[in-house]
Amino acid sequence: MLPSNKNMPYNPWFIRYKKALFISAATIIFFSAAASYFVQPKKTPDLASAEKVSDRLALRAEDHVAGNREAPITIIEYSSVECDSCKKLHTVFKEILRAYPAEIAWVFRHSPQTTHPKSFREAEALECAWEQGGDDTFFRYLNQLFQTTRSDNSIDLALLPHIAGDIGLNTELFATCLEDRRFIKRVNQDLYTGEALGVTVKPHLFILTPRDTISLSGYQSYAAIEALITGLSQKP
Repeated sequence: MLPSNKNMPYNPWFIRYKKALFISAATIIFFSAAASYFVQPKKTPDLASAEKVSDRLALRAEDHVAGNREAPITIIEYSSVECDSCKKLHTVFKEILRAYPAEIAWVFRHSPQTTHPKSFREAEALECAWEQGGDDTFFRYLNQLFQTTRSDNSIDLALLPHIAGDIGLNTELFATCLEDRRFIKRVNQDLYTGEALGVTVKPHLFILTPRDTISLSGYQSYAAIEALITGLSQKP
């Protein structure tokens, strides 16, 4: 159809250009609307209240503690079994505890990663191990997990009960615990607390004394942690 304005020459290219421009604008509007619907801004953890922070970092009855629970220095580690840096830090953790068994309470809290979805089931498996033998069994199972997994989400989850058997646990009770998802709320409790504290990089350490709170992201060497322990121990 020719344009109604007789003074305007017929230009098929111009008409096609206007149609393409209209379609492009409509496409941009559609995807912008979709993005605003599906992508929600990440909430910033509410750390304004010092009381809330201290509550989240307080040692809880259900926390898994290696070392001396009454020690003057507490190290809270937010960690994931499928995190390679966490695996390296675990070696440091064992060395530190051998050197400072009375001075340190080392707390392991779950912080499974969405990039490594098997870490959620492994965290539940750790709780199933705890159910059969308390914190000592929890950390024995953690040692076996770190030795078994390559920390790249490649572990066969069917191995989890076998690992329990390797450290002398009842594999039938363990498998039932996993199937029941008995400890999913317990794992999420740690995960949500860590997120509220601003934990993003794993591992994340909070080193606590009655006077100090030190926050560290990522792998830390033995020398770095020992220096902090020494410095904190010498403070009046």
